[in-house]
Amino acid sequence: MDLSIRPIFVYGTLMSAELRSALLGREAPCCTAVLPASAGYRRLTVNGEGYPALIRETQGEGQAIVGQLLSALTADDLKLIVEYEGDEYFVSTLKVMGSESVEVEAAVFLWKEDLRSRLGHKGMPWDFSEWLTMGLEEAVAEARSVRSKHVIDKAEQRLRLADRVDDEIGEVINADSGKPAWDDEDNLLLSRIALACERDPNSRVGNYDKP
Repeated sequence: MDLSIRPIFVYGTLMSAELRSALLGREAPCCTAVLPASAGYRRLTVNGEGYPALIRETQGEGQAIVGQLLSALTADDLKLIVEYEGDEYFVSTLKVMGSESVEVEAAVFLWKEDLRSRLGHKGMPWDFSEWLTMGLEEAVAEARSVRSKHVIDKAEQRLRLADRVDDEIGEVINADSGKPAWDDEDNLLLSRIALACERDPNSRVGNYDKP
C-alpha cells in the first residue's frame, strides 16, 4: 500500500507529540480522530509490552477508538513510522471520523492475526494516560534510536551512490584533455539516478548493492 496518498490514523504510542517529535525530528500536522465502534475493532495491550494492538473483534462488538490523524507526511516520515512500528503489524485502510465529523479514509497499522495469542485470552484494553506515566520515557528512547539508525543508513546509502558516480566519471575521463567526456544528457541521467535513489533506496535504479 502506498502510504503517501492518505493520512495515517495512529491509536497508540504515536499519539504522543513528544514521541512523534523524537521519531520524525519535527511535529507533523495532526488532529483528533475516532475509529467508530461499527468498524468492529478493539485496542488491546500486547502481553509483556507497553504498546497496543488494533485487531478485529470476533466475539462481540467493536469499540470506538480515539486516536490522532497524521497528515502532510514526507517520504522520510513514512519510512521512520514503518521502521518504528516493526513487523508485527500490517497496513490496511479504514474510515475514521476526523475533525468536524468528516469521514476520512486513513492508513492504519493493524495487528497481524497470527499474533492474536500475544493479546491474551480476553485481552486487556490499552490506556493512553497510563502509558504516558509508565512507558513514555522508554518509548521516546526507542524512537530516537530508530531515527538515529535511519539517518546513519541514509548517509551511508548516499556515500555509496556518490562513490559509484565517482567511479563512473573516472571511466569516461578523456586521458588527453583530463576532462570528463560528459554531455548534458549524461548529467541529466545522473541527476535522475540520484533523485530516484533519494526517493526509494530499494529501487534498482541507483541501488548498486543489488544485482
